Amino acid sequence: MTQQLFYKYALANVGILIMLLMISCGGDNGDGNTPPTLELVSINKDIMMAGNGPEDQIIATLEFEDIDGDIEGKKDDFIPSNIFIRQVRDAGDIETVSFPDFPNLADGQKGTMELAILTTCCLGPNGCITRDSDIESQVFPYEIYIVDSRGNKSNVVTTPPVTLVCN
Repeated sequence: MTQQLFYKYALANVGILIMLLMISCGGDNGDGNTPPTLELVSINKDIMMAGNGPEDQIIATLEFEDIDGDIEGKKDDFIPSNIFIRQVRDAGDIETVSFPDFPNLADGQKGTMELAILTTCCLGPNGCITRDSDIESQVFPYEIYIVDSRGNKSNVVTTPPVTLVCN
């Protein structure tokens, strides 16, 4: 009889433990405020010529999802800076761009986007260097993340290393 009581007690505690784990692992704590997610699908190339301006760029294909649908896009005079791109070779400036205009959707936003990452200059000890320097190339990845209108930051995705040809 005592053993049966022990098993019933243990089984009840296991049930409570499972319920607590399910509650604590919930994504948005029930308030509808979840961070977006981002996945890198591909980049179209891994070599760029330094300083070629908009003529040379990498196209990163990304899949995004925001289940509470509050990523803001460009509208009229409002241009949100909600896509962030950082070169992982120094403390690095973070370039910001914006999603195109699309509505906030209560049932979520999901899609694929192509993001143009423009070429940059090669860095020397004193900043940008010219083509006649001794540095032939620099290799580094880019980090990309997005932020929704409530300030929730997505995961950070990292591109494969990119070679920037300096001269």
